[in-house]
Amino acid sequence: MRPIRGWTSSCTPPTIPSIFSPAWPTPPCATAGPCPPASSETCFSRTAFAPVCSPALGLRRPEDLADHTLIHFEWRRPHRDNPVWERWLAEAGLAGLVPRAELTLSDENQAVQALVAGQGVALAGLVLVADEIAAGRLVVPFGPRLRGYDYRLVYPADPPHPERIAALRRWIRIEAARTLPLAGAA
Repeated sequence: MRPIRGWTSSCTPPTIPSIFSPAWPTPPCATAGPCPPASSETCFSRTAFAPVCSPALGLRRPEDLADHTLIHFEWRRPHRDNPVWERWLAEAGLAGLVPRAELTLSDENQAVQALVAGQGVALAGLVLVADEIAAGRLVVPFGPRLRGYDYRLVYPADPPHPERIAALRRWIRIEAARTLPLAGAA
């Protein structure tokens, strides 16, 4: 990640992970009191999810998945549009495919570590693994790709430092322009 240009404060800029949370309805602020008014905007959209694995696994065809472990990510909210293996297999015409084994993880970073270690194949967000793909540690052996979610920047409606929001917005757009072409999304 690159530093946020335009961050003019003596405090440390925010730590921003290499992946941003997909757009989900904001949960009520019941435990913290009323939610303050907020603004949001789409940072980038049309993210893609596809089978991703270590090149050492040698996958060539979608049917090869039957000989491997499918790594699942546990979505916090069940929804018919979640990019999950069941949906991908149906779209690929392989609804009856039975993999050698299955592994379910609740943390996407653990899934990426398992992929790099060659422990299986995951239906991964290509934005999340763009750097690993660019470095040759992971590959997208075949499609189809499923459409993912939009990524949104959410901030107070009347922020105390609007120039910081503007700097963060510019930085996100620069990073998205650099990363999304690697991820096959735009």
